[in-house]
Amino acid sequence: MNPSIDEMDLEGGDKVLATELPVAPFGTAYFAAPDASSDSREILNELIHHWSELWPEMLDRLLSDMQSYGVEQKLGSDEFIGSISRMDANCYMGDKSDYLLRLDFEEAPFWDYFLRNGEIVHFQPVF
Repeated sequence: MNPSIDEMDLEGGDKVLATELPVAPFGTAYFAAPDASSDSREILNELIHHWSELWPEMLDRLLSDMQSYGVEQKLGSDEFIGSISRMDANCYMGDKSDYLLRLDFEEAPFWDYFLRNGEIVHFQPVF
């Protein structure tokens, strides 16, 4: 897997860096970093490096919690996007994780994965 990191324009003129990653068996999804800085490129490279190990566990947790909460959300290309950012040490889980990866669907809940060293250290829905 060798996804590219591309600059994308947001509404309002802001620019971010994003990459398209496989979300088997649903196709692909875009994952964006906060801006177009070199730090965002580093964050996305870290995500790409760990993606093949992360996604299966992310999907298992997502499907299990969707069932537990009685939530139905469409999974598949163009149905959700992901965002990833570096954690602030003073925020929730900031002392236990390096990154926050969020799966954003059209409607809540959204799904937050807190990551450290390529592993999920905490996972939660956001209603």
